[in-house]
Amino acid sequence: MKKNPYAVAALLLGILSFIQILGIEKAVIAAVFGFLAIAQVKKNPGGYSKSSSAIASAGIILGAIYIITVGLLFYFKGNEIAHIVQKMR
Repeated sequence: MKKNPYAVAALLLGILSFIQILGIEKAVIAAVFGFLAIAQVKKNPGGYSKSSSAIASAGIILGAIYIITVGLLFYFKGNEIAHIVQKMR
């Protein structure tokens, strides 16, 4: 059986969101692809391997962790970040 391509994309984007600074767009897409993959696996359980759901879940979790981390960073350190950005101009 084959792995769901959305599941693999979700996992890769979830990992890549941590590698590049401000990869929030990748984290959001990872979560979306993860949910799409889980929906496809549920619709056609015989067409994809059992690991597809686990891979998709990992992508969703990584994306969510990154989104929460960035949100907390901006919540607690937003003023400092804004000050640094203003100095860079």
